[in-house]
This record gives sequence, C-alpha cells and structure tokens, in this order.
Amino acid sequence: MSFYATCRGARPQRGCCNGSFNRRACCLNYFCRNRNSSNRNTLLIESLRPIRANNPTTFTTNLNLSSYINTAQQTVANNNNILLNSTVYQNLLSTLNPITGIVTVFDQGVYQITYQVVASAPSATTLSTILRVNGANVLGSTASANVNANDLMTMSGSTIVSLDNGATISLANIGPTNLNVNNITMTITKIN
Repeated sequence: MSFYATCRGARPQRGCCNGSFNRRACCLNYFCRNRNSSNRNTLLIESLRPIRANNPTTFTTNLNLSSYINTAQQTVANNNNILLNSTVYQNLLSTLNPITGIVTVFDQGVYQITYQVVASAPSATTLSTILRVNGANVLGSTASANVNANDLMTMSGSTIVSLDNGATISLANIGPTNLNVNNITMTITKIN
C-alpha cells in the first residue's frame, strides 16, 4: 500500500504544493490532513515511501530483523529440524544455534517469519515443512509441494506470531520421507 493510498479522501495541508489541491502530487511529496479526523491538525506522515536523500520529508528507520541461510546440502529425516548455519543479517534480535538449527529471539513482540526451502526427495511424494515455536507446530506455516523423484522444488511459507523473550524458532521436515535440502533461507522481522 502506497502512502498515497492512505491520503485518499484527505485534504492537503494548507499551503501544500503552493496551494495546489492535486492530492496525488501533494500526498507524494508532503504531509496531508485527514479530513475524517475529529482533530483537524492530525497529519498522516509519509512513512511507506522508499528512502531518498533528496526528499526532506522522508526519514529512515532501523529494520528489526534477522536473516539466516544454509547453502550446504543436507538430508533431513521426517520430524527433524532443517539446519541453518550462517547469519546473513542480524540486528541483535535473535541468535542461531547451528548445531540444532534453532533460533532464539531476545525481545518480546509480534514477528513475521518467512522462509524458503529448495529441496527434493528420493521418490515421488509430497514434501512438507513447518515452522515451530518452542517446539510446537505453528498452524498455517506449512509449505508443501508434490515432486517426482529427485526433482528440486521451492517451498516457501510466512506467518505472523507473538513471541516471548527467549522463544525458540525452528523449521522442520514433516513430509513422509527424507528431505534432501539444497538450500534454505529464513528471515525473522519484528513488526510490533
């Protein structure tokens, strides 16, 4: 959703765009006033546009995310964790145990967890992976794919969960057979 979408039905701030009431131009470059607000001085701030150095109305924010990857091939038995072994980006949000494949979160909050797995199986089957929090399966986080023997398939999943300080996150193979993992990435983003 663009910032302009949040300004629809809004009136530009007085003096905005040299008095122009072209909403699109004004909302893309300045603040706008919410016409439906009981507080006529409420301003909607341009927070979703890409950051540009030459635009004085934008501002930067630090991303609260951790990203992990494993490009080493591995075979994962049913009901076992898929191992991550490398930190791509980390913002003091979580830590990885590369031996167990478990990520521990340091800060309580609401998180979006996304992952992508490229894998195959030794026979035609349905591959399935699932996210686990504190060892329990997260409903709605399953990714599945039907494959022929030894065909690579990409599976991806995403979920939003509320986590406590010290919560653990892992990704497991829940398919009926061994999962031959080619590579995997996981990103954990704090959204609230």
